[in-house]
Amino acid sequence: MKAAVIRGPLSMKVEERPMPSFKENEVLVRVRAAGICGSDIHGFLGKSGKRRLPGLIMGHEAAGEVFEFGSKVEAFVKGDRVAIDPQISCGYCEPCRQGYANLCDNITVIGSSMRKFCDGAMCEYIALPSQVLHKLAADVSFAEGAMMEPIGNAVHVMSRAGLRIGDTVAIFGAGTIGLILVQLAVLSGAGKIISIDVSEQRLKMAKDFGANVLVRADREESVARVWEETNGRGADLVIEAAGPSVTYSAAIRSVKKRGKVMALGFSDAEVVIPVQSLLFREITIIGCSGFMSECETALDLLARKQLNVKPLITHEFPIDDVQLAFTKASEPSPSAVKTMILL
Repeated sequence: MKAAVIRGPLSMKVEERPMPSFKENEVLVRVRAAGICGSDIHGFLGKSGKRRLPGLIMGHEAAGEVFEFGSKVEAFVKGDRVAIDPQISCGYCEPCRQGYANLCDNITVIGSSMRKFCDGAMCEYIALPSQVLHKLAADVSFAEGAMMEPIGNAVHVMSRAGLRIGDTVAIFGAGTIGLILVQLAVLSGAGKIISIDVSEQRLKMAKDFGANVLVRADREESVARVWEETNGRGADLVIEAAGPSVTYSAAIRSVKKRGKVMALGFSDAEVVIPVQSLLFREITIIGCSGFMSECETALDLLARKQLNVKPLITHEFPIDDVQLAFTKASEPSPSAVKTMILL
């Protein structure tokens, strides 16, 4: 089968790999669409440390159809259209027993080599435990279904945020998840939504999705603008969905006294915290990683057309053009929001 394999910085290769075998509780999925995540781009650029080592099949955002399955699989039949949750938890550690499978002590994420080498879904077939597969509605495309992973992350953020109707929300970063968060903030009843990014294209999309205030971060002092838009009070909720240290600092300085900062973005391994703002304004910072039971919510939002991800899928490439797809997606000022590899 064809597989998209990282071979070093700026090098993606299409290679032949053997068809995967599957266990009695596993499903062999014929992959149809796989998204390029920001973390994949970091790996392509050689900036992700041990997360994307050479020889790894890339991809953790994917959807496809059931091709075969093991003897103990009862929930699926051949031809079922499915989205993939890339998080494979052990089920027996303390976080799993407490219901926090996304924080599993032994978690494996497909398309990552951080904990152990686990090939991803940018290939024609992948074998996975049946519990990480979720059925797609008939009118949800495979490319839309592959967006379940970023949607799940965004829903998890909003679930932990406790947003109240009428709250002012500032979202730093208008990438894929940032733009999904704008839509979720609208659905959650936010009073004012401030979208902050360096891209005019992405800010325009944020406006189309319901953002009330657009801040071009490379031209305006974003913190001052947030304070201006909140009459000197600060935002009730700030979501950091970009990752750099400078953005985390700005996010903390933009929130109101006793407000919340949701920490989601991850590009810099360490960030500088403006401790005076943190302490003297009693700010709460809440970390967010992955998702738990939000898969069905994500797919329900897609099926009910309450969430629109079609405009986010700006580029599609066949797997044979994976090198070009990653090159375009990693340009300094990319026109791509979400790039999909189609198989």
